[in-house]
Amino acid sequence: MAKTLLVSSNTAFAVSTANTTHYLPIIGTSPNLGMATTESLAQVILETAGTVSGLNVNVQANSIASGTTVFRFRKNAANGTNILNISASATGQFMDASSTDSVVAADLINVSFTPGAVSGTVTIGAVKAEFDTTASTTSTVSRVGALSSQANSAATGASTTYYFSLFGVDVSTNTTEANNQVNQLYSGTFKKMGVIITANSRATTTTMRFRKNTANGNMNIPVSASTTGWLEDISNTDSVVANDLCNFTQVNGTGTLAFAHTGFVADFETTANPGTGQNGLGYFTNVAINKAVTTFAAIGGRLGYDLTESKQQIKLNDTFSFKGMSIKILANTVSATSNAILRVNGADSTLNISITASTTGWFSDTSHTVTTAINDLVGLKVATGATGTSLSTTSFVIYTEIAGVSTNIDMTPNKITLTNKFITKI
Repeated sequence: MAKTLLVSSNTAFAVSTANTTHYLPIIGTSPNLGMATTESLAQVILETAGTVSGLNVNVQANSIASGTTVFRFRKNAANGTNILNISASATGQFMDASSTDSVVAADLINVSFTPGAVSGTVTIGAVKAEFDTTASTTSTVSRVGALSSQANSAATGASTTYYFSLFGVDVSTNTTEANNQVNQLYSGTFKKMGVIITANSRATTTTMRFRKNTANGNMNIPVSASTTGWLEDISNTDSVVANDLCNFTQVNGTGTLAFAHTGFVADFETTANPGTGQNGLGYFTNVAINKAVTTFAAIGGRLGYDLTESKQQIKLNDTFSFKGMSIKILANTVSATSNAILRVNGADSTLNISITASTTGWFSDTSHTVTTAINDLVGLKVATGATGTSLSTTSFVIYTEIAGVSTNIDMTPNKITLTNKFITKI
């Protein structure tokens, strides 16, 4: 088993409403137009038992003049033990480095946020926690998803198919699949797909699916007329190998009546690459960056960029190795080489994607591994070339590996456990 990251971010940097309790998803993105005040809109269903720790919030601005602002991990609409108490006017990175919350299959998780006074607001960037599965000692599980805490109610075309990224924001009305595909760098299995339906007046069945290489996968969720709530396919699985292109899809039946959802989720599990977790960013349309610009992004949630690096950083509560990274360039009129780089504590790391001038498609770096330490601040940087016009990105995926992951090797009569640090006879 190994820790993976749960990250929610939004480059619109959601601002609280005074004297109001808000709710945030733990993966995907908080809404552009304000934080959710209904908890069910922010909840994410889990289907793998484990523990959640290292709750971390990046506070951008804080005009609360008195009282303590409280962020909490929530499970099944009840307070967990992960908690952040933030003093009046305080900003920056806040992390609970000691608390742990156990979760089991079918638990609904999210973060609550209560400003400390009747006046003033708080502006937040990324929200992060760390998940460690206890369901298996031989595999690593990441919970991936596109969530928005704001119902996607526009994808209602009759007999129309819409496509969604594995990561980021669930507000797509995109009917071009290539725009929302995510490139896989390592082999693994997607399983336990779920979707939350918040409104449904349709008289026909709407089908939510997992897709691989522009073909239907095994996982599918038929949403019958008028059905709402969390719906799942926990029976079917879809195996992937390096360079497979994956996404979610919504296939409408006839009619144009109301249909809305706030998110897709699935588990990414790997035994072939012990310790490997998948995280990423996605958006339903392209995000343009002009030439000769250096800009920054979080490592999960809604794909978007900011000129201030500190707004996009998250703090780690364990030792991770970042081992692979990939970015989708949808359009590119920058006539010099651009770069996408993992940043650690405000410095470039060796995990660096070179984006060829005037070229589109997927670009990756699987040659370098960057090991981080507890309390390190990590984020992403895109530096565009000096000439030309602009480039547009739609997806960013990054893989992590926790230090000390073990693999059992049968060397009868003496079985050993091999880790990336030591060998122990058992």
